Amino acid sequence: MNGILSKKTFLSIFVFLAFPFFLHAQSIELKASSLYPSTGDNVTISLSSFDIDINSLEVSWFKNGKFEKKGIGLKNYSLLVSEGENVVRASVKLGDKSLDQSIKVNSSSMDVLWEVVGGYEPPFYKGKIVPIKGSKIRVVAIPQIKNEKGFVIDSGSFIYAWRKDGSNFPGQSGYGINNFLYSPQILDRDNSIEVSASSSGRSLSKSLTVTPSLSEIHFYEYDLVYGPLYNKALKEGQTINTRKINILSEPYFIFTNDINAPSLVTEWKVNNVVTKPANNNLVLLDISEKINKVEVEFKTDNKNQLLQGMTRKLKLNILTN
Repeated sequence: MNGILSKKTFLSIFVFLAFPFFLHAQSIELKASSLYPSTGDNVTISLSSFDIDINSLEVSWFKNGKFEKKGIGLKNYSLLVSEGENVVRASVKLGDKSLDQSIKVNSSSMDVLWEVVGGYEPPFYKGKIVPIKGSKIRVVAIPQIKNEKGFVIDSGSFIYAWRKDGSNFPGQSGYGINNFLYSPQILDRDNSIEVSASSSGRSLSKSLTVTPSLSEIHFYEYDLVYGPLYNKALKEGQTINTRKINILSEPYFIFTNDINAPSLVTEWKVNNVVTKPANNNLVLLDISEKINKVEVEFKTDNKNQLLQGMTRKLKLNILTN
């Protein structure tokens, strides 16, 4: 019996001694004005307590382990959010002891990227296909928000709202719809695309402007051994030292995946005479000895798209012996 009482007495003393420690360990709290700000935002961290008067106590603030400032009753701390994790700690001096509390403020952002769908580019072209009027453009939103454990939240778990040139597009908005598809219209100078992404009370928004460009035609020599010499385009008025040359035309950024597509109508002229090419964008010139100059003209038009017709002429000089 005495043993049981002793155990109960010991347990009571333990709870009595441990409870005040637990109470004080949790008696200060930190709150951020935003837990998911973007890099470069200003965030205010507020210190509060339910059982001690902080106004009369010295408070020290630390960011990522580095001392920032201190003062009597200094209950607010403002920080400029940097990339990655920002750990803020407040230390309240209470007699010969201190109460510490920390909070993590993860920087968040949203990348918004665009790409042309179904545009043509030559082989080995390393640049980005530029949009033209009538082409299809896909815009993709990628939120970069970390959860409490530091993991990036899946982009498919957000609700997206898309706007183009100030108009809502509910048919392309909703849960998990992080991409938006549209075509620049004939009269558009540029297109403003806006997107907001929200999840569990967290929200981000971003916009970008996409400006339609123009298609371009470039001419290259086609070597029978090495293929297209893409490293040196033929220039207007250039002098060549051969009377037999294969000329390849490359219409950059036209709205087709296949230069030989049936919808793509092409035509070659040599000195204003329609010439049958080897294929849609390759012609063989066999220049007579009597001719010292030649003009090559290439025309292309996509029957399935408006404003997709292009023409370019190239004048070459023939080096005479």
